[in-house]
Amino acid sequence: MRRMNRKAAENVVASLILFIAVMALATATTVVFKNYLDRSSSAVNEQQSRSQDVMRTNFFIPIVSYNNVDTTRIYVKNTGSTRFAPEDMDVYIDGIRVPRSPANRSISVVADTDNTNPGIWDPGEELEIEVYQTFTSSTTRTVLVTAPNGVSAREEFSS
Repeated sequence: MRRMNRKAAENVVASLILFIAVMALATATTVVFKNYLDRSSSAVNEQQSRSQDVMRTNFFIPIVSYNNVDTTRIYVKNTGSTRFAPEDMDVYIDGIRVPRSPANRSISVVADTDNTNPGIWDPGEELEIEVYQTFTSSTTRTVLVTAPNGVSAREEFSS
């Protein structure tokens, strides 16, 4: 009779060890996958926020003029619902980026449209961009203005 009790006890102990091992493995797996799901969820939320920002961004270039000396003046109207710091905008002429320095360009919100947040390019406001560059030949050129989120507007002008 003692042999049966000992055999039963061994089975219980073996089952208990197996149960503890399975629970430890399940807990470790849960922790690993929870961290993975948290990171994935965060990445999805960030991408969704970027996509919404892009969808809310819209602007166009109504006027581009070149003064035949060294200044191209570009007006850009914000028709979307996103606001930007003017200095964060990038300007390209014929595919060449105009460096962000006062020697190369000047960007400001047109004073009579700067009604909401002074110095910030809000919806409904216009930017005035002056690019200081001399063109040696008279031809049709392309200007591209790009927002930090990648949305851009393109216009052609004669130099």
